[in-house]
Amino acid sequence: MHQHLGKLVLDLTMLVWITGVSGAGKTYLANKLVKKLRNKSILAVHFDGDELRNCLKLESPKDFRKTKRLAIARKYARLGKLLSDQGHLVIFSTISLFNEIQDWNRKNNPKYVEIFLNVPKQKIINRDQKQLVSRYFEKSQNNIVGMDVIAQMPINPDFIYQDVKPEDEDYLTNFIIYKHTEKINENGMGLYKSC
Repeated sequence: MHQHLGKLVLDLTMLVWITGVSGAGKTYLANKLVKKLRNKSILAVHFDGDELRNCLKLESPKDFRKTKRLAIARKYARLGKLLSDQGHLVIFSTISLFNEIQDWNRKNNPKYVEIFLNVPKQKIINRDQKQLVSRYFEKSQNNIVGMDVIAQMPINPDFIYQDVKPEDEDYLTNFIIYKHTEKINENGMGLYKSC
């Protein structure tokens, strides 16, 4: 627990992995969850894949080959575990659509929540939030997951959404809190579905 602005603030040891193709709304959802958790006096550390990649100067967007994407996703997964092992609630919003990464996260994080935003392709094209889609169709951008790069969709995510509504955000916030506060049985296993 931490003292924050005169209020007691809880730390939740957990990794929440929000994944989906570019433009699915991962960062938007993560920001909403961080705000809703903060309103309940729970601090969360949010890492956005694009921001983290830019901050660490990992790769340029024109060089997003599968091997480099996978290497970056491995770094994100390890960073998430490192911080959650230190007692933090970590929320990642990242494409990182590799079954290897999803499996690694599940095996290495006792409290792990995977949220897959499976937004229909036409909706992604209509949104074109980062102008990646329009640049793809203009042939000035390639290597876009969901367009010319085939993704490995999560096999067993905890949640799948085509469109996240405010009531879904509330439900996810409460689920994260619930998953953290569940009682542990004598074997050290949570009483929730094994993840």
